[in-house]
Amino acid sequence: MARVGKKEERSSGGSMRDRMRQRLEERKSENTGGGTVRLPDGIEFFSPEKGTYEIDIFPYIVSESRNPDGVKAGEEWHRRIYWIHRNIGDEDKRYVCLKSIGKPCPICAEYALLSKDKNTDPDVVKALKPSERELYNVLINGKQYVFDMSSYLFGRIIEDELRNVDEQYLDFPMLKGGYTLKVRFGEKKLGKNAFLEAQRIDFVDREDLSPKYLDKAVDLDKALNILTAEQLKAILFGTDVVQDDDDDEKDDDAEEEAPRRRNTNKEETPARRRRVVEEEEPEEPWEEPEEPEEEPEDEKPAPRGRKQAPQKNRKGQDEDEDSSEKCPNGFKWGKDNDAHDECDKCKQWEECADEKDRLKREERGGRRRA
Repeated sequence: MARVGKKEERSSGGSMRDRMRQRLEERKSENTGGGTVRLPDGIEFFSPEKGTYEIDIFPYIVSESRNPDGVKAGEEWHRRIYWIHRNIGDEDKRYVCLKSIGKPCPICAEYALLSKDKNTDPDVVKALKPSERELYNVLINGKQYVFDMSSYLFGRIIEDELRNVDEQYLDFPMLKGGYTLKVRFGEKKLGKNAFLEAQRIDFVDREDLSPKYLDKAVDLDKALNILTAEQLKAILFGTDVVQDDDDDEKDDDAEEEAPRRRNTNKEETPARRRRVVEEEEPEEPWEEPEEPEEEPEDEKPAPRGRKQAPQKNRKGQDEDEDSSEKCPNGFKWGKDNDAHDECDKCKQWEECADEKDRLKREERGGRRRA
């Protein structure tokens, strides 16, 4: 067999190199931004260690109209707030919460639902809470980076400092007239976990930055790796994506009901089977997302097996009035769905689950009217 002596004669060399380069870039993103943030070529994440750094934060041109800080597209701003969900799906990965772009998030909807279920493990509910983070364009010793860190451990500490200094320091991110942040990072322990946090921030005079940095700044809006609602829902519940990437634009103002699985094994439901791991950061103050509006009952097709009108039992009563007789095990019809071991093998589970949904809608409607 003839031996190939020149690298250029190996036809597969180029494609192998391209694939290897692409995979290295993907792994770099996974190991730093957790796959939630993708950076342009040549830009790296700034990963501080314990010690003191001089950091120059500089602005970028906002491109996303739904900026959480209320900044309009086309204006300059120095940070990009966003939220993530951790340890989602079978691979326990991070994903950007759709709250970051002002859209209903199916993971937040699941969190809101499970928060009201007394039978759900509190650790499972806590694991679904979104965590607030911030992105910055920064210069460290003249080199450009993107800094991605918890708002709780960095951004809010800057805000606390700004409340106690002269107003002139509010211009710290400006190219002209800005200030260097002298930041001391130290270790903070919470239980078994240890975190780096900004423990002291001072504002230091500096020379004006070149206007070229505004052109070189990473668009922090486009750097977010955002999936669609259907993709997130499929990852959360382990189902197939049934909708194209662009279809979620059609449902921008309405949250679809999450797919429901029969609880044939309490250890295998999406909530109970999720592996709960310790938070990477300490728990921070967080506002529960608003509950998505339900569609009017008459606009929803009735699921298979649902009764359109109350049926009479053998005593001549509506079944809603005597729910214990509807349940073959003597439990409360709808209210006790999935609350007992007998529910796992019940042939009327679907109808009981539908009734549970109906009762929840009535309860929510009553709260809104009140």
